Amino acid sequence: DTIREAIQVAQEVSSALKSSGEVEEAFDAMLLVVGAKMTLNETDEALKVLVELKSSAPSAKCALQALRREVAVNLELGEVDKALEVARAGQAEFEKKGDAEVVAGLWSVLADALHAKGEEVEATEARIKAAAN
Repeated sequence: DTIREAIQVAQEVSSALKSSGEVEEAFDAMLLVVGAKMTLNETDEALKVLVELKSSAPSAKCALQALRREVAVNLELGEVDKALEVARAGQAEFEKKGDAEVVAGLWSVLADALHAKGEEVEATEARIKAAAN
């Protein structure tokens, strides 16, 4: 019950922050919701929230945070192929934006997914690209 109450409070705080124009803080509050849902083993709900956060993120850095968490959740579930699919889709989408820090983060996320898949050569190449950005 306490965790569910925390989810409710975080959602209310997020709404209030969004209404007052503090969109990045609202985003962060929703990341707390994701963590709480994971604690409750409500992974499907956590993934739904992450997909929403990713598509409505106030900045590329926030979208990267959501993508990183989405990949991590899929890896926790043993859904390695799905994690790799999400990472590659994110890379294709966000690379267009050209933010060097975000691109480096994307390569790092992709490297984690490739490593989990056992694709060590590609994972190493992705880590090198992450470091180069």
